[in-house]
Amino acid sequence: MVIARSTRETFRFQLEAERNLPEGERTTFLLAHLPTRIMIELLDLASRGESGKWIMVALKVGLVGWENFNDADGRPEPFVFDRRPCKLHGIDIEKPVSDDSLNALPAAVAAQIAKAVIEGNQITATDAKN
Repeated sequence: MVIARSTRETFRFQLEAERNLPEGERTTFLLAHLPTRIMIELLDLASRGESGKWIMVALKVGLVGWENFNDADGRPEPFVFDRRPCKLHGIDIEKPVSDDSLNALPAAVAAQIAKAVIEGNQITATDAKN
């Protein structure tokens, strides 16, 4: 039997390069369980080879916070949402992360987070059995 999931829940993601660091030294990214409609639209963008587009949408809708992410001076980097919903590549996003917050991410890290958003929202065989 398939169990319904909640889009109010989040899941945690840590970069593979940081997973062997002590807990207090790892950055943790908080990612959203996406509505099915948005997930299908994201997968459609990805299947068309539009990697820049699906990565930006995945970040705007899927990144909902971070912990232990500091600026160059060692101060916590603020995480901020935009005040208004937006439409990005034809996809409506109710509570998008701000461009300032996205711009704080190195490009390689942003790509890893976007991939984690997609992977964390796909049902596995184990999930389907539960």
